[in-house]
This record gives sequence, structure tokens and C-alpha cells, in this order.
Amino acid sequence: MDRQNILFDTNVIIEAHRAKCWNALKGQLPIETVEMCVQECMAGGPVTVDVKELRQAIKVSDVTDLELAKLALKLQNGPDLDAGEQHLLANAISREEDWILCSPDKALMRAMIRLDEKERLVSLEELVNEVGAKPRPALEIQFGKRWLEIKRTEFLMDEY
Repeated sequence: MDRQNILFDTNVIIEAHRAKCWNALKGQLPIETVEMCVQECMAGGPVTVDVKELRQAIKVSDVTDLELAKLALKLQNGPDLDAGEQHLLANAISREEDWILCSPDKALMRAMIRLDEKERLVSLEELVNEVGAKPRPALEIQFGKRWLEIKRTEFLMDEY
């Protein structure tokens, strides 16, 4: 896989910690996220994410109101994204450099299809395999390559 910037949403960060593959991923891939996703990680969940370590390990970008407005204009009442995914996608489409995005969020997938960015979606499973990590326990199904392919196809068919 290309060494382009890889944007992680909150769910992926939490799952990588849960499956104990975070260290392998952050050590070998150019992972980034946005401040809103870091804030969501602080809200808790099935796994505690050390936010201080997270900020030191990967690039965390702030998202501007202008970036959010550009996304809203492009989506024109598109899928209802939660805050983390909205900020992550706004940051992504504002970039000049190449990027891919890792998220199992269905609304985000629909938004990326609407923006004709569906090929930039990547599963956590693909990234874990790339770095040779062995998730323990196994990744949840929605983080798998096959699940992503099925959902992306379903949502693409819904658009036509």
C-alpha cells in the first residue's frame, strides 16, 4: 500500500487499541486524525485510549469552519455525519496531498460515494495485514476488508 496519509476515525482508533495492534500500526504507517476524533476518544468506550500518547504518536489536525462549510456545500444535505466523521472528511477533502481514510461508519461511506472518493476507503484489516500485526482479540467484522467491500457496493448501488 502507498505511504500516503491515512486518516483514522474514532472507531478505528478505539478498535486498534482493543485488538492490541495500535502500536504496530502507529509505528509503521503515517496515521493522522482530527481533534474532534481525539475528543471522542476521551468520551470512553470499550477501551481506554491514552489521549496524551495518541497526540504524541500521530498528527492531529484542527478543522476550520471553512473546511466544514466546503464539505457541507459539496454534500448538499447528504448523509448525516456525526461530528468526528464530519470533521475527518472535511479535513480530508481539503488536503492537497494524497490521502486514504479508514472508517467503518456507514454515513461516512455514503458521503465518500457522493463525493466520488469511494476508492479512498480502506479497512483496518488491510492496514493490519500490511504491517504484519496479529490482532488479539480478532477485529470486529465491520473493520474487515470484505465487510467494507460489501457495504461500499451496496451504498454505490443505492446511489444509482
